[in-house]
Amino acid sequence: MSGEDFDYYVSGFTRCDDDATFIGRLNSYRAADRNWELGAPYAEANIDVPALFIASQQDIVLQMIPPDAFDILRRRVPDQRGIEIIDGTSDFVQMEEPQATNLALLNFLASLRGGENNL
Repeated sequence: MSGEDFDYYVSGFTRCDDDATFIGRLNSYRAADRNWELGAPYAEANIDVPALFIASQQDIVLQMIPPDAFDILRRRVPDQRGIEIIDGTSDFVQMEEPQATNLALLNFLASLRGGENNL
């Protein structure tokens, strides 16, 4: 992350009063149980729109998922257009490898029209 990007994020996190600096980010964790409750009716629903999965090869979540997770993904997302695992990145794939991310997205969008970009 560049110094300019880092400063942007620090600015966003600190623009509130000191006692509320991280409140928005923490509230998502506070609401986690309620979000699971609200999402329960959709837990077994498939995703029926075209989709692309992009992740970092070093993403810790990929190390935590079961070995058959991508098989499950393909079954639950019938119009899965691709799984792009981008090497050399960590949590911020789009910032660390913007060209590879954009290429994957452009190819995905082209697939919606029946073609492939291959930029």
